[in-house]
Amino acid sequence: MIAHKDREQTNSLIDNLALVYKRHVQGAIVRSAASFFMWCSAWIAYAFEIIRVDNFTGVSLGVSFLILFNLPTLWILKRITNKTLLQYFSLLINLLEIIGYTAIIHFLEAWRRSTSFPYMVSSFSTSA
Repeated sequence: MIAHKDREQTNSLIDNLALVYKRHVQGAIVRSAASFFMWCSAWIAYAFEIIRVDNFTGVSLGVSFLILFNLPTLWILKRITNKTLLQYFSLLINLLEIIGYTAIIHFLEAWRRSTSFPYMVSSFSTSA
């Protein structure tokens, strides 16, 4: 029963295209602000030599992607009038967002692996 009610709310939301566009604009603003905060954190980590330049470059590219894909997607979204096309395009926006966050995680995970492996090796050699 709850799932059916949620589906009805989603369908009524899709029917109101202006409201969908407004929600995507709010999402783009939040996504851009959070991405900028992640970039500032990476810049501070780079300034204190916690991460290397390649990690910082990767995070910068991921953040740039997350911020810059908002404008073309919002421009296209404003011109969509078909309900089905709107649903698929909304999924595409979510997929692009996942790709951007995954890129950032990938570059920061590479940093963690590169710093934790030498520590693990030194731990094993001193314990023997």
